[in-house]
Amino acid sequence: MLAKTMEDVWAEVEQLEVAPYLEYSGFPWWHALTVEPNGERKSADMLRKVNIHVYLPTFSKKICRRGSVTGRRSCAVLPGLLFVPAEIMQIGRRDETLKWARIRGFLRAAGGYLAQIRKDQIEIIREIEAKLNIPPSLTKKVEFKIGQPVRFAKDLYSAFLGEATVFEVASDHRIGITGPMLFGRAIKIYVPASEIEAV
Repeated sequence: MLAKTMEDVWAEVEQLEVAPYLEYSGFPWWHALTVEPNGERKSADMLRKVNIHVYLPTFSKKICRRGSVTGRRSCAVLPGLLFVPAEIMQIGRRDETLKWARIRGFLRAAGGYLAQIRKDQIEIIREIEAKLNIPPSLTKKVEFKIGQPVRFAKDLYSAFLGEATVFEVASDHRIGITGPMLFGRAIKIYVPASEIEAV
């Protein structure tokens, strides 16, 4: 018997009896799903089609061509990651649904078990997301350079994400850093320049 095609999986997923969609109400525990970078929105939209609550933190980024701003696009605050309530473990045909939505897997902690993210940690990410979407101050000069070691200025952020290295300096004072440890795994995250400082 031939293996199922993605069209077969999609047809089956469409037939699932799904629970009513739940808006965010402070779910106490979350999991992080890994996806292809730049495919976060597509995967999130597919999961929402079957009423799975997904948190995809985003910010608006300027698009420049030949030195001129030509528009803006939505970018993931944490490239390659989506967040879902722990209740996702209880849905029917979970593995088939995640495969159909192009999910690579779950973020795992040391030892291989599924990493659980607390509500207060999700709220830290939400706070960073909100600050990224505030128009940047034009009075503060950005002095970070690519490859520079940095740390979070707030102890709360630092305890959660640790130290990192700059991989991108955006023109609108948003900084891409790599190396923060989320459950033992190095990740990339965009943050406001005001939230980090040189080591």
